Amino acid sequence: MIRPRPKGGFSRTCSVYELAYRIKRKSVPPSSVISDAQLKRFGALPHEERFHRGVMYDSLQVGGIWLLAMYSPIDTRFLSYMSSTGEVRDVSSDDVPLAYPTAVLFLRGGSRVAILKGHRSAPGPDDLHAFLERWMEPATPDSKWIVNQLLRTDQLRRIREAKAVTEVTVTAAADDDLLSEHHRDTNPLMSDIARTVRGEKFPHGAVTVGVKLDAKYSPDESEALRKTAEQELSRGTIRPEGGSVTLIGSDGREELMRIVRDHMTIKVAVAGRDPDQVSFTNLAEGMVSAVEEIESRVEAAGRLDVEPPAD
Repeated sequence: MIRPRPKGGFSRTCSVYELAYRIKRKSVPPSSVISDAQLKRFGALPHEERFHRGVMYDSLQVGGIWLLAMYSPIDTRFLSYMSSTGEVRDVSSDDVPLAYPTAVLFLRGGSRVAILKGHRSAPGPDDLHAFLERWMEPATPDSKWIVNQLLRTDQLRRIREAKAVTEVTVTAAADDDLLSEHHRDTNPLMSDIARTVRGEKFPHGAVTVGVKLDAKYSPDESEALRKTAEQELSRGTIRPEGGSVTLIGSDGREELMRIVRDHMTIKVAVAGRDPDQVSFTNLAEGMVSAVEEIESRVEAAGRLDVEPPAD
């Protein structure tokens, strides 16, 4: 039985990411947004030149705004075709090729993008990163593009406003260069970890490590731990299921805060003339229609004096 579609349109959730260059040991935001002219020129390339790692990239103009479109071809092997009359047959090579689509909107300022997927299997942030690395020149020859989730600031705010930070625990993927030379040199928590486990990395799973100050900690030590908590939360090392920070509030009370990586998502209304035939074009139009709301939400989330509105 084919489940009836809801009437009155749909909503889809877009996720917001932050772009940066990694130059030596620093993350630097791009100085300008990827321009409409760049996207237009890219879309004019022959389609065979816009394929990379199994994804086809294109540019799309909607309502005067240029988007990046990413398409992942659907593997039709072992699939069946089902008509509205109930006819079922094997998918043949004569059927029209299909793809999972994603729309990418480059937001004002250049360092943030909104990604709206047409399907959970559609291209995502890793494919955007591949696009940037393949076709968009970085700031310097030795720099690399970074695409990170944009986090809500609620927990960052609490860390920064605490009187002191006395303990940080991090649960990280084992392949997340926890023990790289970069982190040994610049991150006090990672330096402690590197000494503790002698630089070993495990091939699979996750590793949980932490640093706890003793009762006679100095203000400088607490401040170093505070910066570490900010860094690890911002760069995405801390996983949703692991990580905690022990805070001392302004009233002198100790508080254990469990870390939740609540990245920013925004619902976008998608409307179509026929609820049974909502298209990727409708998806892109919904995203463009919501551009002002998306940008205002993103700007508000980036300021510590503004509480991000709930979805």
